[in-house]
Amino acid sequence: MISPPQKVCEACTKGKLKRQTFEGGKSWRARRQLELVHSDIAGPFETTSIGGSKYYITFTDDYSRKCWVYFLKEKSEALDKFREFKAMAEKESGQPLKVLRTDRGGEYTSRLFDNFCKENGISHQLTAAYSPQQNGVVERKNLTIMNMARSMVKEKGLPKMFWAEGVQCAVYLLNRCPTKSVKFKTPFEAWSGWKPSVKHLRVFGCVAHAHIPDQRRKKLDDRREKCIFVGYAPESKAYKFYNPVTGKAIVSRDVVFEEDSCWSWDEETVPIHVNYSLYCLLADCEPRSYEEAAQEKSWRTAMDAEMASIKKNDTWELVDPPAGHKPLGVKWVYKIKKNKDGAVEKHKARLVVKGYRQVQGVDYDEVYAPVARIDTIRLIIALASHYGWTIMQMDAVAAYLNGYLEEDVYIE
Repeated sequence: MISPPQKVCEACTKGKLKRQTFEGGKSWRARRQLELVHSDIAGPFETTSIGGSKYYITFTDDYSRKCWVYFLKEKSEALDKFREFKAMAEKESGQPLKVLRTDRGGEYTSRLFDNFCKENGISHQLTAAYSPQQNGVVERKNLTIMNMARSMVKEKGLPKMFWAEGVQCAVYLLNRCPTKSVKFKTPFEAWSGWKPSVKHLRVFGCVAHAHIPDQRRKKLDDRREKCIFVGYAPESKAYKFYNPVTGKAIVSRDVVFEEDSCWSWDEETVPIHVNYSLYCLLADCEPRSYEEAAQEKSWRTAMDAEMASIKKNDTWELVDPPAGHKPLGVKWVYKIKKNKDGAVEKHKARLVVKGYRQVQGVDYDEVYAPVARIDTIRLIIALASHYGWTIMQMDAVAAYLNGYLEEDVYIE
């Protein structure tokens, strides 16, 4: 019996229409590597990573559930990362990438991205608008990655700028964890065919002591460098570390781990070993502390002049710091200015912020000053000498106090 078509009540659809339910049960699964790849972008993050990234993009193979992650400064880099992933994955597996499934983000629907897929014979599947459930594999993967990364960073009290290292480490670990989707194999094994070793795994964010090679130290220098473990080096059989004192990344295999320890980020200063006996040989010593400088009239005058310049230029404004924001400390820096004969010309005191406690992406972005290169200055002097030009030089008094900051920096 054929039932007649039901009439549609327009008033009912206007007042009662709901979204259709998503069908559960078994969904189609790929039968080989790269037959179907899921991709999605996460971000932007409020804090820029150490490498300057604000987003990350993941590619998850449907067959093995193995995941790859790449970091982006802008969403427009998605196509470059997809090209990089495609070349690497096809080389590893020996299989061509057949289908790519993504959402309808502009980075995936651009003309360049669409042309690349067509030129390489890749079928690009797009989810319906506002329907992330249609790409649930990668949506759930990204949720798990972020939960793991957030927990690892918080566990060791690391600053938010380490989010990218946490994400990369989470992906590395998930690829080595058994999953029900591939019959309790690890994605690594399902992709490569052999079981990965987990003997080398360490606690993310713990304190570590990396060996300093002989070529980088002198006879009496320390043989190790104290740093933080931030992941596993993808290009070599080694670990990745970050030195908060120097701000440099380190890759090493010769390491001693303190997995129960974490870095103390609240330390105000870094201990520096100085041979203070050398200062006794100098007739005009620069004070090492405010208490020492305050005992001499010349340094008190210099500090008064600095404070007067700060007030004159409206360098700061007295306000209450926002809740949860820890103000940065300040310190005095003293310098003796001498003339060409070596005689003392003036005593200069500067009140500076303890910049080593600032976080890139939060307290500042640019890490350089727009100054002329020495090669350019030499060229100008050479031209002036050749053509008989007159060179004039000027100096701006309290130049740094006149600078404009785009960020809000709170000091105490």
